[in-house]
Amino acid sequence: ISEQFMLLEAPTGRAAPVIIHAIYRSKLPASAFTNASDLSTAQTTASGPFMGGTLTYSSAMMTGPQQSTGSVTGAIVAHFDGLAPVTLPAPPSTQANLNVS
Repeated sequence: ISEQFMLLEAPTGRAAPVIIHAIYRSKLPASAFTNASDLSTAQTTASGPFMGGTLTYSSAMMTGPQQSTGSVTGAIVAHFDGLAPVTLPAPPSTQANLNVS
């Protein structure tokens, strides 16, 4: 089980680069992520020094054999490099995609 959270900072000028902040953790216990076999629901719990919280996913429709799109409730608080804590998802965005492989 692995978790990845990304934050993209929009450019401020016409030729400004996009700044990407990322947190990636692997080898998490199986309890960190659970999902229904039909991908109708899922839940992930983030923990550790760089993130914490829980997201619950509800599918709106299947978009592939092991993919669905839907929405999330709950929040993950991520502590990216040098930034104040960031709550994900940032309201009003609650759209999410689930890919299981």
